[in-house]
Amino acid sequence: MKLANDILRVQNLKKYFPIRGGLFQKQIGEVKAVDDISFLIQGGEIFGLIGESGSGKTTVGKTLLGIYRPTEGRIWFKGKDILDPRVNHSRWFKSEMQIVFQNPTSALNPRRSVKQILEVPLRVHLIVKNGNYEGKIVELLEMVELPAEYMAKYPHALSGGEKQRVSLTRALAVNPSFIILDEPTSALDVSVQGKIITLLLKLRGDLGLTYLFISHDLGLVRNVAARTAVMYLGKICEVARTQELFYNPLHPYTRMLLSAIPVVSEEEEKMRPAKVEVKGEIASPVNVPKGCNFHPRCNYEMNICRKKVPMMVEVHEDHLVSCHLFKGNYLGIHRYGWFSRSCKRRTL
Repeated sequence: MKLANDILRVQNLKKYFPIRGGLFQKQIGEVKAVDDISFLIQGGEIFGLIGESGSGKTTVGKTLLGIYRPTEGRIWFKGKDILDPRVNHSRWFKSEMQIVFQNPTSALNPRRSVKQILEVPLRVHLIVKNGNYEGKIVELLEMVELPAEYMAKYPHALSGGEKQRVSLTRALAVNPSFIILDEPTSALDVSVQGKIITLLLKLRGDLGLTYLFISHDLGLVRNVAARTAVMYLGKICEVARTQELFYNPLHPYTRMLLSAIPVVSEEEEKMRPAKVEVKGEIASPVNVPKGCNFHPRCNYEMNICRKKVPMMVEVHEDHLVSCHLFKGNYLGIHRYGWFSRSCKRRTL
């Protein structure tokens, strides 16, 4: 799959964390948090990344940002290799890519006022030339629909939604083009979630932003993301346009996730895949199953699934899946009654 306007390109990314033990703290194992994933994100789009807790979604975001150094793989942002220290440590990269964390309470310094919190990135990145930090902060707060008097408030005096708006303001302060949204609404009340999402969509349109939207809320991703990738145990198992993914899920794990979404109407019930029963629980990233990492829980497990990691194949335009049921020039999955089109091998 090749996108004409890709802003971010990730190739064979791995992030393993060592496990140490014993008297001399030797490495005795490793956690395969992200295990050989590849994807592209177009400029101006919202790219969703979904999966169960522990699937590696947040680690992907932190590795892209440079918080974690990847074990293997390549990352290009706007055509530049961001694993090059000259790029990764540059003021340009640190202003171009920002992150909004899941928990706004822990993301904000409780000892600093909103004004002090927002002044830091303006000073570090030399955003304000004339020293009028207060004027710039008022302008930023207006962008997230907070009045100027919030400058004097401290995080403990803010609601969850207001804290998240301040976190978003801090990210916007350095004029980024790409923002990683790590479960930005999961810590908020349902009534507040909608307001934050509306604000994020408005800012994307006004400022031309690109979002990596990390979430386990499938219904939310369905409504905001243009394309979506599904992660399971450190690997991406399916990537497609979001509506295509929800209308026509191919990987057994994707079908399991979507079949569990609560619905409120008959129309949504018709769209939802039939209930998929799975065996056991998600495996530990310390002891990942050989072959396909989903095979111990899959109802369509074959002998090859226990031995060989499946390749990513492009079933049709922009819809890729990593499953042994899809291989060569035929589609074995038609035997199970949910898809019957042909596919071909493709890699990112």
